[in-house]
Amino acid sequence: MNAKYQCGQLSRPFSSGVVARYIDSVWNWSTVVGEVKKDTWRAHAVVCAAEGEESLGVVLRPTTITKGHRVFPLAGGSVVPYEGVCWREGGLELKLVVGDVANPTGGKRSGRIKWGDPKPLPKRISSASHEGEWTGFFASGGSGILMEDGTIVFPLMAVDEAEDVCSMIIYSKENGSTWALSKGVSPANSGAPRVTEWKESLLMIVDCENDQAVYESRDMGTTWTEAIGKLPGVWVKSQSEDYPDGVWHVDALITATI
Repeated sequence: MNAKYQCGQLSRPFSSGVVARYIDSVWNWSTVVGEVKKDTWRAHAVVCAAEGEESLGVVLRPTTITKGHRVFPLAGGSVVPYEGVCWREGGLELKLVVGDVANPTGGKRSGRIKWGDPKPLPKRISSASHEGEWTGFFASGGSGILMEDGTIVFPLMAVDEAEDVCSMIIYSKENGSTWALSKGVSPANSGAPRVTEWKESLLMIVDCENDQAVYESRDMGTTWTEAIGKLPGVWVKSQSEDYPDGVWHVDALITATI
């Protein structure tokens, strides 16, 4: 949602949603651009924002991972009500959609993925250690990871009553049927987490105030330890909040076996 603030209240918001479109992995960039420019190009609405006469629906930060013939988009959804003369922020809830690839090798491309209905994820979350601690959860955006043992992992942000933001993970060992929050979280005011699996552990890079930090966990997020020293291929000390030329800032993590 793009919105302006006046006197601490929202003004001029508009609704948003999550859409998806089939792209063949063998296409090069010029082919992708050519397909997008065609008049027949259509996107499928995966998560639609519900709207009413006095409210707007908003869907933010889609985060996606695939496992086998399934696609898992996770996003934060909210309804922004209109009260009197102002739009007011609504509470965010996590929504998960499961897409099943019904015909991966043939048929019409538009029918290859059968998308389920968005389901509020908190109803599937189990973690007694966080009961009553958080007031809201935010999807991080980007992509999740599929671990070598088949566990699906999404990076996540949580907000407490003091409005401090912490980073954590949410994961499923049962193909998305049930989900669990990590027991451990990053220090307060650490957001926009990016995660990857590295040498039988999880690495999580978070944005801190004017900087970034790397945390490592070997127990599925029960404990997070700040990585001390150098990690090959990961450089995070930015020295400036504006990231000028010559200063690195990590926005995504990719691992590869060479």
